[in-house]
Amino acid sequence: MSKCTDHKIGRLIHAYETNTIHPDDLETFELHLLKCDYCFQEVSLMTEASRAIRHSEEVKREALAAVGEPKSWGSKLIKWLWPDTPVAFRPALSIALLLLMLYPAYLGLFPEPQEPVSAVERLNLYPTRSDSPAVSSGSKILVSFVVEGVRSDGKYLVEIQNSDNQTVFKESEFDSFDDYETGLLVIGKGLLAPGTYSLVISDAGSEDSEILESYRFVLLPKQ
Repeated sequence: MSKCTDHKIGRLIHAYETNTIHPDDLETFELHLLKCDYCFQEVSLMTEASRAIRHSEEVKREALAAVGEPKSWGSKLIKWLWPDTPVAFRPALSIALLLLMLYPAYLGLFPEPQEPVSAVERLNLYPTRSDSPAVSSGSKILVSFVVEGVRSDGKYLVEIQNSDNQTVFKESEFDSFDDYETGLLVIGKGLLAPGTYSLVISDAGSEDSEILESYRFVLLPKQ
């Protein structure tokens, strides 16, 4: 027979020969082989040819010479990561971009250890206050104070005196005043013991170091 009896089913012959036929069509095609001598002969010839090729040493040598020696796993991996395709479709680039996107998340899960931030107490001293504000002595203290008539570019004498009028802190050329006559002074942690103190601001440029302003404040024991 030189012609297939059912061309619609017979066209599945190539899929059958390459073992890519759909499972739903396999039984139908095999039943067709029992009825169609043409397709049966074609399949038989292809089976014999395949068997001969698989067992032919000469064919194996020619095929090996054509494709070269088997590559190592390293070469295969490089070929897979960086194939001869447009750069945008190369797996290595996709992996690199994925790692770049995941790195911030990794930092969020495993942040680098940081030194603890020490607490800062804020002490505000104003001429209108009649009381002696209090803060804890166990932290760094940021003192904000107002001195009327000072210049932002001037230099002044700032002292902290204890209840016995002894100077325990002194800055001879204090110049941290802004345009609103407000100064900022940082007192290091543990520099002053609990107690009552006076902040005295004097004009360092005058002969008698005229006192411009003074404030009282209290440092409480660390809780």
